[in-house]
Amino acid sequence: ENMLVIHEDGKAVSMASFLPVRYLCEGEYVDARYVYAVATLPEYRGRGLAKRILMFAHEHYGQPLILAPAEESLMHYYETLGFRKAFPDTRAWMKDTLAALEWTENVDVTDMIKPLTTQEYVQIRDEKCAKEGYVRWDENAVRYAIELCEHYGGGAGAVESAEGERDILMYEKDDDTLVILETSLGTRALQELLPHLLKETGTSRASYGQMPGMIWLPEAMEKTKISEQGYLALTLG
Repeated sequence: ENMLVIHEDGKAVSMASFLPVRYLCEGEYVDARYVYAVATLPEYRGRGLAKRILMFAHEHYGQPLILAPAEESLMHYYETLGFRKAFPDTRAWMKDTLAALEWTENVDVTDMIKPLTTQEYVQIRDEKCAKEGYVRWDENAVRYAIELCEHYGGGAGAVESAEGERDILMYEKDDDTLVILETSLGTRALQELLPHLLKETGTSRASYGQMPGMIWLPEAMEKTKISEQGYLALTLG
């Protein structure tokens, strides 16, 4: 029910999904759509089919459209349609972190990352991450994201401090890389945890942070001031 498709020659030739999210704008949540899996069959490319879908969605939904381009080179293309930067590029790499284990005692990661219900994850996420430009996923979407992480050798849970403060962490494996999809941990706390998580997952390097993201406002919101420091982080794939 959230997909738009162009059919030609008796088959689907171009598509995109528009998943419902909530976007925190000027202190209030508004309904929005996250644009996912924009795709066109190779032999039908170069005809502007994806553009037709996006233009139609802009009018049809009448809601902000949010996306994270698969490649940075696509940002200019989306800008020509009306999208503008709204989520910063915070990607970073941590290499050779595994060496730190040579002087740290063995720690069971399951003692460090506690299981959470989907409801608890969403609650902590809203408390820790919500700010101007925050993209909020509902429980069904977060449940799907966690299941997908587990399928790829990762998971999600809570990291509890000595003071009882809980932070979220969601991660997956990509070959030899540990991908931190989302966390509310501070940099130092994350660095302390990573060596143990690398060992647990059999990876040797870690990446974290979000791709630069963009937003396209409907005409009714064109005068709305958009922060370029919004929070997207968790994208479904």
